[in-house]
Amino acid sequence: MYTTRRFAMLYLLGITILLYGWIFLFGENAWMRALGVSVVSIIVGSLSFKRIYHAFCNRLNPQRYFWLILNIGVFFYILFNCIWLYEIIVLKRAYYSNEVNIVWNISLICYLFALFYKLKMICKISTVTNRYIFNIVIFMASAVTISAHYLLQKLYSLAENSIIIALVILAYPILSLSTLLATISVVYLSRYSNGRDKCSINYMFIGFTIKSIGDFIYLFQEGLGIYEIAGYIDPLWIVGVGLLGFCFEDMKISPQLFSGDKEEKWNNHVSIFPYLSSLLLMILLIDYHRWEMNSLFIGLFIIYLLVMSRQLFLLQKNYHLMQKYKGLAYLDSLTGLYNRTRFKSSLRSMLEDAQQRDSQVGVILIDLDRFKNINDSLGHHIGDKLLIEVANRLMKTLNQEDKCFRLGGDEFVITLSGTSTTHCAIVAEKILHMFSKPFQIEEYSIAVTPSIGISMYPDNGDNSYTLFKHADAAMYLAKEKGKNNYRFLTKRYVKRSNEKSLLKTG
Repeated sequence: MYTTRRFAMLYLLGITILLYGWIFLFGENAWMRALGVSVVSIIVGSLSFKRIYHAFCNRLNPQRYFWLILNIGVFFYILFNCIWLYEIIVLKRAYYSNEVNIVWNISLICYLFALFYKLKMICKISTVTNRYIFNIVIFMASAVTISAHYLLQKLYSLAENSIIIALVILAYPILSLSTLLATISVVYLSRYSNGRDKCSINYMFIGFTIKSIGDFIYLFQEGLGIYEIAGYIDPLWIVGVGLLGFCFEDMKISPQLFSGDKEEKWNNHVSIFPYLSSLLLMILLIDYHRWEMNSLFIGLFIIYLLVMSRQLFLLQKNYHLMQKYKGLAYLDSLTGLYNRTRFKSSLRSMLEDAQQRDSQVGVILIDLDRFKNINDSLGHHIGDKLLIEVANRLMKTLNQEDKCFRLGGDEFVITLSGTSTTHCAIVAEKILHMFSKPFQIEEYSIAVTPSIGISMYPDNGDNSYTLFKHADAAMYLAKEKGKNNYRFLTKRYVKRSNEKSLLKTG
């Protein structure tokens, strides 16, 4: 029915205006209000179901399972409204039974699992630390405690008739709050993405946020006993589900949007949740006693704040230490450039990104000619200082988005993303020009030249190992041609190299 996002937004806005007009028109007739809300809920839910199913069918990567789980949640949302519509028309009652709320909670569980799966795709949540799991447990325990406390009287009365219904009512605010927390987590982590799916994630965030606002208003009104069936908060749920139906336009698979230091940064931010949850429980405990604090309460509160402050200080200190040691693990101790380990991981990420963008990646391998002679004649300390100066000049030659690594010895490598053979040739020319000036190391003026080999993705290989091997082969071709020049690896050479490899294995 709607093919563009703008038309879909206008369509959803029109539905919302129509709904509020319907609710206002039949303000005194609960049966008519419920009829209109249930019918519109089924229509909007069905449209979202159709579009999300289309997203599932058109994905061949693991991302499709996110859409599958999300669509199951929308299905239970539609089922809930279908049962409600049956009760309205056949049983002639506007309100829905407590048993039907089980279906509503199942939809919330599906949304929660879908968001957890999205988190797993973003940051490999299956490998998070025990600290993260502990934080989630503390947060959920706090949510259960607060929900049980404020719903206790109602739960007691319902438990006499049905324990299941009591548990359903208790689970509702917990699931709604957890869904909102998981949505915020996805949005937070998407800040480290490359921007292709941020718009879609924002639509998903708005949808779940509007839906959660409806949940919280409902719980507040239900607690005060003023909730009206099919009232002014029902369109919030409909809009939230409608927004989920077109949040997939640009959302593509991002194998690992952040890792390493960013994963540690995320864990560090998340670790504040258990402390906030515990603080909230402390405030509610004091409020429960109507703020009639005595010396015991004051002393407990002060000790609690001191323990929390100490723990947060230690977490921050440990985080900075981990960042420092992790940085050292990826840096070359002599030049300060990234090392071989970082080169491998960085190149893999660049190739995954280039595969999605259908762009090229250039690998430029640089080897210093006759560097061994400099070490043997002038000493290793002069050779080390020369390598430092070479690294400094290379960094000045490159653009900010280009990356330079020292692999060891006198080998350097540069990676260029979203590039072309022409641009790689320009960079190689800059490097050759940079080496045309002698290096002043202490009292020595040292002239050194480079041999440069260049391989391109996807022409010369589709993985990091093959690209580096072919860049190395191109570098030796440059040495054979008299050194102090650069060479691309031609497709003919790659084909000949592959034929030799097949002959050897055969």
